Amino acid sequence: MRARQRSRLPEFYRAIMSLRVLAMSLHIANLLIDQPQITLMMCGGVARPGELSMTGALAERAFLDFSFDTYFLSAGGIDFDMGVTEYNPEDAAVKRAAFANARRRIAVADGSKIGTTAFARVCAVDSLDMIITDNSAAEGKVQEFREAGIEVVVT
Repeated sequence: MRARQRSRLPEFYRAIMSLRVLAMSLHIANLLIDQPQITLMMCGGVARPGELSMTGALAERAFLDFSFDTYFLSAGGIDFDMGVTEYNPEDAAVKRAAFANARRRIAVADGSKIGTTAFARVCAVDSLDMIITDNSAAEGKVQEFREAGIEVVVT
């Protein structure tokens, strides 16, 4: 998730009365820690340098042990045929675990990632409830998802 997108998260959460978040990223945890309406939990695991995402068996186990109303999934790429993909296989494994236990699944990616693929597959696009992207996404790619019945929100 880009810095600009991350900086908007606290504004979004101010409108929510109460929320429990299980974060898989130290970046996201840092943004949410001082929000009084959010109960912040960390999944554990091994922190990846640079990305600061949590990976490994502890992170996967945390997401398998809980049930989620909504899962916001960041993506390395979202392609109509390949689905949602990630650059790191360990990140993809944790995301698959979270995805498996969520009722609503929303992929979030900047426009440069729409219509592209990364290395490791997370899920098929038809298993998503929504894609959120920015206005740099190619209109033809956005339309392809919409024609398949996938809601796409362009910010």
